[in-house]
Amino acid sequence: MGIGLFAQRWSLWRRSAWNRALDAGKITVRSLDPAAHVGPQSYISPTARLADGRTYLDRTTETVIGIIRRDCTTKSSEGDKATD
Repeated sequence: MGIGLFAQRWSLWRRSAWNRALDAGKITVRSLDPAAHVGPQSYISPTARLADGRTYLDRTTETVIGIIRRDCTTKSSEGDKATD
């Protein structure tokens, strides 16, 4: 649904910043299903729960922290290679 709302993300707009970043592999789309974008079942809901008992907020937080840690680790190892 998100792509339909943002013309810059349509494949028709091949030179948009979004599509250039997507082509360069700089964008990864993560699905947090069954969470919704807004409302009581949103991905930041502290009350909606997954089958494993975690809240949607817990899972979203874990996902974001994992992405940040992975990115920091990648950047750190790239920096190490530059000094070798």
